[in-house]
Amino acid sequence: MSQCEKDMGKLALILSIVLLGACTTSSQRYGGARGSDPSSGPPTSGGPCWPIAPLQLQALEHGRDFELISAVAADGSIVHAKGGSSGTIRGDVLHAPRGQIYCQGRQVSMGRGAGAIYSDRDELVIPGELTIFVANDGMVFVTMGNRRVFGPQGSGADGVARVVGPVAMARHTAELLVLLSLGGPPSR
Repeated sequence: MSQCEKDMGKLALILSIVLLGACTTSSQRYGGARGSDPSSGPPTSGGPCWPIAPLQLQALEHGRDFELISAVAADGSIVHAKGGSSGTIRGDVLHAPRGQIYCQGRQVSMGRGAGAIYSDRDELVIPGELTIFVANDGMVFVTMGNRRVFGPQGSGADGVARVVGPVAMARHTAELLVLLSLGGPPSR
């Protein structure tokens, strides 16, 4: 089994933990250069945690072409390019196949009171495991522990991905799209 396959397995495990609500919460900052201005991120109060906007997650294939991985549709549904749905956003609730995921005050959780992920102004964090940030230009940064899984070409990251659409207006939605896509297409 290659290192890439092992990492994707770990990402799938992290995603299943998140969807089952087994993580604890705490705030954690992601260090390093951002390549964008976080002050233009979503508001810290008022408005939905996950504004609905048409977004596409794309991965760079063979160093040349970007390929669609998943998308948020205008109705809030999150669909994978290879089929299947990861759920539908309605207000501050993601109605997912395995249950509902709530966003309250930037705290993301499965079930009431059971914290799963903390999302601050500009990043989505599973403490000690995973950090996701989507810059204003759509560049996706995913760090697993100290390892950069996604980042710009030439950064030493394992892969390159981007989100196409109004990221500055819907950053948390873009980060949720990346998180839900890490484990591959949902089972039908």
